[in-house]
Amino acid sequence: MNAPISQELQQRFSGWGSFVAVVVDEPWSRGLMSVAVQCRLGSLTEPEWALWDTGAAWSVIGPDVARAVAADLGPPGSCIALSTRFDRKVGHLRLLPLTLAAAFGPDLSVDATFLVLDGPWQGPIVLGLHGLMEHLPFALHLGAHSGAQPLLALSRAP
Repeated sequence: MNAPISQELQQRFSGWGSFVAVVVDEPWSRGLMSVAVQCRLGSLTEPEWALWDTGAAWSVIGPDVARAVAADLGPPGSCIALSTRFDRKVGHLRLLPLTLAAAFGPDLSVDATFLVLDGPWQGPIVLGLHGLMEHLPFALHLGAHSGAQPLLALSRAP
């Protein structure tokens, strides 16, 4: 996973700050995560796999993960109902420090808004549009045609 970044990718993404290794079709307990990245939530030291989901309205964690990072969560915000592939879920928006583990360049740490679900969640940690991706310029390079390592190029918003 830590192979040197190719010259072609260095030129294509020059000026970007961090490059997060991406795993395509990462297995998890209920299927595959199409695009998976490693991240750390709050003050947890062990990285977790998360689904990088450009179609998800919000980043999502379930109650089990929320309990593990309870000391790091901001106060509850708006109550949101979200339709998922599993069913309709309800939770509250809360800020949570998130670190995307870089394969090249510095790790990228941000305060992201997560929908912390009130009831059980059988899905993975989801990283979504509002409260995270909308604030981070990013480019996803899957390397399908070039055989290059899939990468997520990230930069801090100006």
